Amino acid sequence: MVREPRTYELKINEKNIVISWLEAKRMIEEEGAILIDLRKKEDIESFPLEKSINIDIDDIFLYKFRFEKDKKYILIDYMGITSKILAEYLRRHGIEAYAIKGGIKSIEEESF
Repeated sequence: MVREPRTYELKINEKNIVISWLEAKRMIEEEGAILIDLRKKEDIESFPLEKSINIDIDDIFLYKFRFEKDKKYILIDYMGITSKILAEYLRRHGIEAYAIKGGIKSIEEESF
């Protein structure tokens, strides 16, 4: 008997995980959200983001960085893909997390 593969849909949270840079800035300023930059240190040096914390994604998965459930986190990477996956992972664990649409590329394009 051949079984059809099952498809699963992750039901994370009704709130949108992917947000714009403008919304992220508003959340940082008004709500005290924490901006976490997942890029490599050398890339951050060439285009730093004010009020961001640089954390290596490996440190997150090795539990060297602890997320607090009573805080909001905004994640940014190069193109917004890794940060979205990590935000979904964090949401599954009860942490309010967001990813910036388009990652740092979208912010660089706004700046020039």
